[in-house]
Amino acid sequence: MGTRYEIILEPTELWTVWDNLLDEPATIGMTVVAGLSKAEAEDACYVLNEVEKRRLAREERKKVANS
Repeated sequence: MGTRYEIILEPTELWTVWDNLLDEPATIGMTVVAGLSKAEAEDACYVLNEVEKRRLAREERKKVANS
């Protein structure tokens, strides 16, 4: 799998950030990340993927420390 999050163009011509892991629109807190301009969706997608990269790196460090 590539990145966890990507942007998709909806039939409404607005953009949604898609969570490939959960196979549903991404959320930040309780807010669905949808109905955005392309620039907003790209920014949100970038931030979410950065958070995911850091979460995975933190998990990996914990595994190494516990082994």
